[in-house]
Amino acid sequence: MTIFTTDLFRLNLSHLNIKFSEENSFFEKDIIKQQSFPFKVPRERSFLSFFDFIESHNSTESNKYVKGILFRNDKFYDAELMVIRIAKEIEAVFYYKADNLTIFDKNLRDLPWGTIDVGDSIFDYAKQTIAKDYPETKVNFPRIYAPELYKDYGFGSHTGYINEVVGGDFSETFPNPFNLPVRFYKMNEIRPFMYLREILKGIFDEIGYTISGDFITNASLEKCLLYNQTSVFYTNEDTSISDSLNLSLTQSNVLSGSAVTHNEYSENIEMTSYGSFATKINIEGVLPNVNGGSFRVTCLFNNVIKQVQIINSSTDNTEINFNRTLEFEFDVDKNQIGSFLQIKVVCIASVKPTIKGDYELNGTKRPLYENIISKSDLLPDISVGSFIIALEKSINIGSVFDPPSKNVNFSLFNNFIANKPSLDLSEYGQTLVPRKLNKSIGYKISFADDEVLYFDKEGNYIESATDFKEYSIPIEPLKTSYVNGVPNVSHQEGLSMLFFKANTNANPLVIDAGVSYSRKGFIDLFLKNWMFQKLNSEEYNLTINLPLYLSCQLDLERKLWIYNNNFLIHSLKRVNINSLFEKINLKLFKLNNKAPAVQTFLPPVIKTTAASNVSGQLPHETSFSTSVNPAVVSNPPYFLTKIYANGSTDPQGLDLSYAWELISSPTSSPTPSLSSENSDDSILVFSNTGLFNLDGDYVVRITVTNSEGMSSTEDLTVTVTDNTSNPPVNRIVLTKLDITEIVAPSGKFTISFVDISPTSVQMSLQKITLATGFPIGAPIISTITNFTLAHHEIAFPTSGSWRISATAGVETSNSLDWTRFF
Repeated sequence: MTIFTTDLFRLNLSHLNIKFSEENSFFEKDIIKQQSFPFKVPRERSFLSFFDFIESHNSTESNKYVKGILFRNDKFYDAELMVIRIAKEIEAVFYYKADNLTIFDKNLRDLPWGTIDVGDSIFDYAKQTIAKDYPETKVNFPRIYAPELYKDYGFGSHTGYINEVVGGDFSETFPNPFNLPVRFYKMNEIRPFMYLREILKGIFDEIGYTISGDFITNASLEKCLLYNQTSVFYTNEDTSISDSLNLSLTQSNVLSGSAVTHNEYSENIEMTSYGSFATKINIEGVLPNVNGGSFRVTCLFNNVIKQVQIINSSTDNTEINFNRTLEFEFDVDKNQIGSFLQIKVVCIASVKPTIKGDYELNGTKRPLYENIISKSDLLPDISVGSFIIALEKSINIGSVFDPPSKNVNFSLFNNFIANKPSLDLSEYGQTLVPRKLNKSIGYKISFADDEVLYFDKEGNYIESATDFKEYSIPIEPLKTSYVNGVPNVSHQEGLSMLFFKANTNANPLVIDAGVSYSRKGFIDLFLKNWMFQKLNSEEYNLTINLPLYLSCQLDLERKLWIYNNNFLIHSLKRVNINSLFEKINLKLFKLNNKAPAVQTFLPPVIKTTAASNVSGQLPHETSFSTSVNPAVVSNPPYFLTKIYANGSTDPQGLDLSYAWELISSPTSSPTPSLSSENSDDSILVFSNTGLFNLDGDYVVRITVTNSEGMSSTEDLTVTVTDNTSNPPVNRIVLTKLDITEIVAPSGKFTISFVDISPTSVQMSLQKITLATGFPIGAPIISTITNFTLAHHEIAFPTSGSWRISATAGVETSNSLDWTRFF
């Protein structure tokens, strides 16, 4: 795109295909300039204002310069248009500075951003700031999940967050005031982030421009911060002070009442930086055998004793060669810079010449902060132009520069299109128009940390797909991680955007007004509506002849109304026919009037039922019931029921996982069993066995979690009733027919039913123990389906005592014992 703008006219020369030669340059007043090849401006309607300007400025003269601003290759340049020849067409050439418009080639950090005065405590400053909204504050302190950022620091544990805040208070890095052997340092980096709106305003303030559009009016963009990985805390880990001891006499005869005179010698070490320091002092000498003689070394900071060692003279008439090491740590606050670490020695005068030693002070790895933080440290190390281009691409905003009013309008694509009136070309439509459906089946959006998101032509998220068109985002929304089911915005390298509403907890926005500001929410708000048009559009190739008064209104930012639809221009090419008409070759795509609703990233929807349903349309039940089965042969009472949650759904179509837990059960009941009937645990088998106390209400909790970590929980009540006091054994009645003509080893019995009408009954014949000790035999199973017979015959395999059991369903059974000898 090539556009030349002055205070009096604006030329959109994009369709003239002007060629620029970067190698052709010349010196004028010691300024290197670039130039274009000569080009011709036709007398078309779109250029009439330019012709009027030329004619009103002495059209008979050529080689006249017109100063303005040239836009090409996404950059702005201070430029001059030189008119070479004036005839039916105007022949001209561009000259422009090698540097683009004033500000765009400058490094973003080099602009005068100013500083933040955090005072004596950045923790207090952050606490006072997080409840403020923009523009009352230009920076803020959101809580960022960054467990890997400082995990290798040896001084203590990292909180896992940048700007860790608990209950409105920022966690400080605590020293070790009591010289405990185990240090309790816990690092929390406090890092401010600048509001994106403030950065844009600061850039254009430098050239006297104002900004307007969505970056001023959009409530969500007002909450947008720029995340940059540059850390702004300082450490004194490299601070090291070491030297030989140089003790000087400070006081004589300091020990009153001593048999010998002791003097005090000392050395003062000035602390020029604050922080936490590990100190090691080596000292050696000779203490003679003098009655009452002693040697004492004391270390103090700010008149507080840090370490003391004392050596007394020998009692066996020998001198003492001593060598001692003193190790300790001490902290220097900001207001203590200039204070002294004092090493004091008290000894008899003859010891002083024998003393020698050294000391070493090393700053520990502990985060420190300057009182003043430069805002430039919060910004990326790139040019202003690169930053603007990246910003425009990242959230699909368009920028319109208006030099006469010194304003630049930044508007979201959808708003920009919505605010532009359509140009009605309906009477110029053709009967047959070549068109094709956009063949792209969806888009994939790749992020710097290799995460890829896919969505289809309807704007729905899907797991993966091949042959998707790729869309890259240069400034990325921060990724959302889930820590113990709670969403946390994650640290990542590079430039990112973070949405943050001022609050005392300093948490980033996760869901605001139905929009999730994770990566997916970012795409919902800023990208999906725009992409929806492209994914679902028909592409048209159109050639029409238009009068100049219409053709001059065409540009790439204009909607067209034709064929009963709105269209956006992909590209256009003009061919002048005569002084009244132009031929326009257009590539268009049809705007779909149905824009998708913004998808909210929602948790799963739980559906539970007591029965399976293949259609998936399950009723939603929260209360279930079952009954205790009476005791049967070799089995105590029990209950068993199933709960189906496989009808649960996820709004985004993500994979689901299921977890069940028992919340409560009747007093004194045995512990029930929770098992799964299928591989994904969506169907629960809930049962219990015991001699008593099985009845009552049981509460079972189901938690359904999607693959993004969002979960829903529901408590289900299972009411169990006791049927063991009135067992339904009388529903089957077995009667033995002891008829003499029956020939052994068979017997006949009748079977009748109460309250039930079974289609089949399972019969079990099992040998039981007699007093003589006959063994129990394996059961013989058979099924009776014909209940019209009055009698049923059963064969006994061997002589003995047998039990006949009849069962029709879990709760319907009876038995009788029968002894046959033969």
